[in-house]
Parts: sequence; structure tokens; C-alpha cells
Amino acid sequence: MRGSLLIKSFCEALGTATITAMALASNNITNSLLSKSLLIGMTVTTLIHCFGRISGAHFNPAVSCYLFSKNLMSKFELTTYIFSQILGSSIVVLGFRYSSILLKEINIEKSININSTLFTEFIFTSFLLILISSWAREGKLCPISQPLTGIVIGAGISIFIILAEFFGSGILNPAISIGLSVKNGPILMIPQIFSQFAAVLFVKIVFYFVPEKFLEN
Repeated sequence: MRGSLLIKSFCEALGTATITAMALASNNITNSLLSKSLLIGMTVTTLIHCFGRISGAHFNPAVSCYLFSKNLMSKFELTTYIFSQILGSSIVVLGFRYSSILLKEINIEKSININSTLFTEFIFTSFLLILISSWAREGKLCPISQPLTGIVIGAGISIFIILAEFFGSGILNPAISIGLSVKNGPILMIPQIFSQFAAVLFVKIVFYFVPEKFLEN
């Protein structure tokens, strides 16, 4: 991955912040679940093509932890990435909370479903990690050498969000869960965060028995 760790961290913070902002804003842009999921999916696709060759375009602590488990990141890089991702998400949530202009346009409460379940976040975060693992190379997403990467992952995220929201969830990102806890308190987000990181362990175990070469595109 090109660039210094500072640049990579900035890209991770900016990317996670952008995804968080779109996830919150989409509730006021449209009432259609399909439209919301496509907006977020297209946002992720664009960010992958912007930052995939620089930071790796993780934008999700679960993704970073999974790649770390494959020895594709150092402990210091992992810590820096996760801090940057949480910081980016938290800044957006705080900005929405304290900006009177944004609050007139965006109702944060509409973006939070307190009925999200451990099972839903675990299952769809696992699917997301498997999808990303099959497209990641050397700890990064490569939209230049693999131009379909961003499109495939963005489309996958859109589908997972639609399916997960039918079960009362759909965040699939610990950084966003933690960012939202800034406003709503940590208790509501603990099940999501726990299940998202449990998915990391589960996928790691799965690929211990099923080599990832079978998923290579």
C-alpha cells in the first residue's frame, strides 16, 4: 500500500466518516430501503476506487481485524486504523447532533434500530468478510488491477443491508456502531459490536478448514 501511515489513517477516517454520513442522511433522502442501500453501496464503491490503492479501503474495524489475523497488518497499523475509523464515524455523529442546520435535515433517531439482533449482525458481517476476503489482495482492495472489486463489494453491501434490515439491523460496521453510541449510549451498540467481532473469529475458523484459494476470483 502506498503512502505513509498518516495518509492511510486519514483516508480510513475520511472514508468511514463518508459512509457514516451517507448511512444517516439516506433516511431523509429517500424512504425506499432499496434506494438507501444502493446509496450506501455506491458510496462504498466510490471510496474503494478512491482509496483502495492507498489505505486498503477497509473503513471497518472488523475488516481490519480480519486482515490482521491473516498477518497482513502490524499491531500498530491495526490500532491506528481502528482509531481512525472510529474517530471518523464519531465526528460525523457529533456533527449531526450539534449542528442545528444538519439536525433540521437529518433525524439521527431514524437511523437507529434498537431491535437489532446478535444473529443478524453476526451472519451478515460474516458474509461481508467472506466477500471482501475473496477480493482483497495483500491487505488491500485493488480497483485498478481488479476494476470490478469496488462494484462487487458495493453491490454486496447493498444486498446485505437490505437483508439485514428485514431482521431489524443493518449496520454491519463496529466503527459506525461505536460512533452512534456517542449519541445513544453504549448499551444499544454492545450486541452489534460483539457480534461483528465474533464474525471475524468465525470467518477465520472457516477459512482454516476451507482454504481461501477456493474463493479466488
